[in-house]
Amino acid sequence: MATSITPATLTLTVKEEININGSDNGAVNYRTITNVTELLKRIVTCPAGVDTTVLQFASAVNVLPGDLDVDDVKYLRITNKDDTNAVKVGYVTTNTVFTINLGAAESHIFGPTALLAIADDDSTAPTFPTLENLVKVIVDPASNAVDVEVFVAST
Repeated sequence: MATSITPATLTLTVKEEININGSDNGAVNYRTITNVTELLKRIVTCPAGVDTTVLQFASAVNVLPGDLDVDDVKYLRITNKDDTNAVKVGYVTTNTVFTINLGAAESHIFGPTALLAIADDDSTAPTFPTLENLVKVIVDPASNAVDVEVFVAST
């Protein structure tokens, strides 16, 4: 199959602006991801009291409808669009899960989703085990209906 999609470059900018006592202490960091040919951008409403799967990954795009190829994803952002309520975001890997609290209007950003993470044992010193692929992302909005924005760039 011939494609008419022309690969593009995604430019990411993280910018902090703060001026304390007349001194600029901000920072700007840039990153580019080349050869992006697939984008997924959507707002997902997570109903109150319902854990909502917002993304699923597989070893290929044809495993289940809607799955993203974990090896092709190069950038992932989840943003809590609620202006008041936090949500918990669970990142499920091949054999483990880790959860973060995402406050109102906060974002969580990852690079590639293949060999992304693994939950370590409960000690305070990381052992740096072999990393695992991301399998799915689940949002727990607790007792509030909350919108989250999902943005994924793949090559």
